[in-house]
Amino acid sequence: MAKPQIDLKFGADLKDFRRGISNIDRSLSKMSTGFTALGGVIGASFAVDAIRQFATEAVNLASQAEGVKRAFERINDPQLLSGLRKATKGTISDLELMKMAVKAKNFNIPLEQLGNLLGFAQKRATETGESIDYMAESIVLGIARKSIPILDNLGFSATQVREEFNATGDMATAVGNIIQKQMGDASDATLLTSERMAQQKAEMDNLKTEIGEGLLPAYNALLKVKLALMKTFFQPLGETFGVDDKSEQQLRNQLAILEKRTKDNEHNLKLYPKNITYQKNVKRLEDMRNE
Repeated sequence: MAKPQIDLKFGADLKDFRRGISNIDRSLSKMSTGFTALGGVIGASFAVDAIRQFATEAVNLASQAEGVKRAFERINDPQLLSGLRKATKGTISDLELMKMAVKAKNFNIPLEQLGNLLGFAQKRATETGESIDYMAESIVLGIARKSIPILDNLGFSATQVREEFNATGDMATAVGNIIQKQMGDASDATLLTSERMAQQKAEMDNLKTEIGEGLLPAYNALLKVKLALMKTFFQPLGETFGVDDKSEQQLRNQLAILEKRTKDNEHNLKLYPKNITYQKNVKRLEDMRNE
């Protein structure tokens, strides 16, 4: 068998893995500091399953953020994100704000109006008890699709929207005019409990994304190692588990297949110790490994 190439690939992957672990250490130190601030009891009761779930969510958020950040950076407005944070009182995560900005850009919604639009959505969410992310999504999609039913989620009068749209010929301008009439220059600096809770959620999502970005190099390297192992052990049985030139989703699917096969084999071994087919497969693997 041609194992040297696999060994070299493992070596390269392990270097990436070690670099990723260094990033994890730095990110986890920041996370640990945050947990310490919440109190020793919470930190002590943070079970292994919760940590695993946190890490999974962090990696998923970071995976989303890769493409979103790339698209957001193409907007080329260094002050946009900070302006959106201020407009929404920090109640929406950076990732969600960047998503909204990219959607607004794609739908030709003027970005200079986006802060006021999302600020109004945040105010409506506070007043109605609805999710801030849901309200922000509604105002962007409602304007983009010129959909009065979607804009109705934010309490806009259908008659008023039609009148403003007929007068201006632009849905973003029409909605902006209505918002200006309803809100004027009034602003309340006092944060409600629901807003503070939304801020904490946004901060936690930002932290998860940051930690996930530190985990991604190690995760990707580990995924390649697992898939290379899968290729080494299962290819002699006639399976074709490729690693190179595969998308992340394809690699995830292959890994899921490996985990299912492994669990099935372990289950069969426990229930049927003398299962002939299983023993033959094990012997074939051992023979191939010893060649």
